Amino acid sequence: MNAVNPIMRGSSALVRTAAIESTDPDKAADLIAALGDEEFAHVFLFVAYSPTFSRFVEAAADCVGGRLSGCTTAGEISPSGYLDQGAVAVALSASHFAVRSVAIPDLDNLDGDAIVNDLLDARYALSAEFPDWPSEFGLSICDGLSTQSENLLLQMAPGLAGLPFVGGSAGDALAFKDTPVALGSQCWNNGAVISVVRSRCPIRVFSLDHFRPTEKRMIVTSATPGDRLVHEINGSPAAVEYARMLGLDEADLSNSVFAAHPMVVRMGAKHYVRSIMRIAPGSSLEMACAIDEGVVLSMAEATKISSHLANELDRLDQGQKPEAVLAFDCLWRRIDVEEWQLSAQVSKILSENRVVGFSTYGEQINRMHVTQTMTGVALYPCDPNCA
Repeated sequence: MNAVNPIMRGSSALVRTAAIESTDPDKAADLIAALGDEEFAHVFLFVAYSPTFSRFVEAAADCVGGRLSGCTTAGEISPSGYLDQGAVAVALSASHFAVRSVAIPDLDNLDGDAIVNDLLDARYALSAEFPDWPSEFGLSICDGLSTQSENLLLQMAPGLAGLPFVGGSAGDALAFKDTPVALGSQCWNNGAVISVVRSRCPIRVFSLDHFRPTEKRMIVTSATPGDRLVHEINGSPAAVEYARMLGLDEADLSNSVFAAHPMVVRMGAKHYVRSIMRIAPGSSLEMACAIDEGVVLSMAEATKISSHLANELDRLDQGQKPEAVLAFDCLWRRIDVEEWQLSAQVSKILSENRVVGFSTYGEQINRMHVTQTMTGVALYPCDPNCA
């Protein structure tokens, strides 16, 4: 990874960003102090997993009066690019942003009506308080080991009408064991935090990936959708058939192979990646997204991830460069970058484009849960004529 200073700071005055190469709770106050001493509407905190995560969150929340949400990560994106085993803070200035957050305590037992009511209450309250502020978006942070992301988005849908929406799922590197979320000083598993953000600044949500479908197609012939498990592809054990279609043996499969050769599913005119998380017992494949029997998948091929990323981030320049880009970047993209020894190059691209965020176990864009994408929101300088 690239060499960085112990404390890294972003350049924006409206969206303050900072990072530290530590998960020591005693360093949390230093991280928050690096953001500056102005009033913040909210601080998003992304921290590499450690057993002291809850203590880090509590210390950070104390410094900002509880106006904080966050999660553990599968890697961090700092103002200097990629970071490992560190913490990143993104603070929205209270002069240009207002935030209300809703806690989802248990993803296995969702109360859709309550969630929708809470989201609508948050949106109405912000609209009434800041009626002249033109921009609004939603942001979710959820437990990356839950299999309820699609259901959560479905339950929330009536409360998201017309609201641009992005998000990411917590990670713990490649351990796949413990991916808590946090709101204020409270941390918990199998939950989510939904934040509604209103702003004087223009915003743009986006999602990108560097894959295209090939002619190699396959059918899911046996699956357990609730567990996101594919047992058979084309009537054969899933891992065996997936490997065969790549000209490999099952024993050759690895995280690098999964990152470089995902499968995609067509929905309407677009293709969406269906990433493989790992091989499950019985040569099944555990997927990172919803899957079902009868789904037709295509093997995907990649374009060069660094040049694709640079080109797509250039598209966010709308006559003015974003003040910051808050991004949720799939872990498998990062693995692919590392496999091709492009970490320094990609870090430079991320830093030059003011991208901060974390590596995820899955991403959300509007009403969809997706994988192997970079999804995020670009935050632009405010129109001086805006009240």
